[in-house]
Amino acid sequence: MNFSKAKGNYPKNEPNSALLNLYTDETKIAKEEYTAIKEKMERERNTLNLSYANTMYSLGLTHKKLNEMDLAIESWKTSARILEKLGEGKKEIQRRNFLEIANGYHSKKDFCPAAIWYEKSIFIADVLSNRKLFANLDENDPIKGDLIFRIKFVPKGDLVDKARHLNKDVTVYVNAARGQTEFAFPKGKDFSTIEVVVATKSGLSVDYPFDEYRAVLSVSAVDTKTTKPVFLSLDFKTSITDFSISVDKASDGNAELNFQIKRTGSTRFFSVFIMSAMWLIILVLLSILYSILVLGKKVEIAFFGFCAAMLFALPALRSSQPGVPPIGAFSDYIAFLWAQATAALSLGIIVALWLY
Repeated sequence: MNFSKAKGNYPKNEPNSALLNLYTDETKIAKEEYTAIKEKMERERNTLNLSYANTMYSLGLTHKKLNEMDLAIESWKTSARILEKLGEGKKEIQRRNFLEIANGYHSKKDFCPAAIWYEKSIFIADVLSNRKLFANLDENDPIKGDLIFRIKFVPKGDLVDKARHLNKDVTVYVNAARGQTEFAFPKGKDFSTIEVVVATKSGLSVDYPFDEYRAVLSVSAVDTKTTKPVFLSLDFKTSITDFSISVDKASDGNAELNFQIKRTGSTRFFSVFIMSAMWLIILVLLSILYSILVLGKKVEIAFFGFCAAMLFALPALRSSQPGVPPIGAFSDYIAFLWAQATAALSLGIIVALWLY
């Protein structure tokens, strides 16, 4: 039978547009959920691998203390293999493993493998030196809880071409509290200086002059096309002189700086000196009242001038403290408010006795 010659009018199956749209939307949502779950699992796996790598490194140090150098080297090699799978972002701690392996072979007088591992370590060190970020802390605003950084990157080596321009598209991410958090640098261009505002994680300005703050600056970069991480090494400098700043680099090799900020010793000393001076003024004012109320000394015009002058002099004395926040700080409750209240009360009492 030749079915090709068969004729007939058959109804066409028209798809239901509403059902089709619903199916498309559900498929899109399912894909997004699958992607999110996959990325989460990847992050968790990387975290576990990094933890395992650090554990193997610590185990190697333990074997080293026990003079079990063969076991120590194997532990460090295991840690290095795991870190290599995690990609470029762990070069700093990878270099740590290579150095330990090289030192281990050297202690065993196996100089040939020691030289090989030293060479690997030197290569990574060269990569690190060619990918340095310089974060300059320009301003610290303890009242707003902001740190303002200018970040400058001068790439060398495998990241630039002969003309010193980028040889790939790079996207840089920062943990900015306000403003832009993602910066794109196209191939063939230079890295421009970027300004980043980072929020402090702890600390209150009302604790002046004993206020302390903690903050974290984190910078990461990826190849824009492949999304593979681009390793960066982050260094720090500042021109701020009225704060003491200590910086710790992240232990996992990331481009991350942990800051602990507090007032300098000279600032604290001067603030305590001002508070002591205020208490000395309080004692003088109370001595004047005592001489008038208890000892019966006559009210003199000089007393009016001194008390009135203190009402205006004390705020200026308070403002002379470096970086002092608005009214309500710890130093105010310790000295300034008491001194101001004593001056006002003394002036009121003396005026009342002079009038009546």
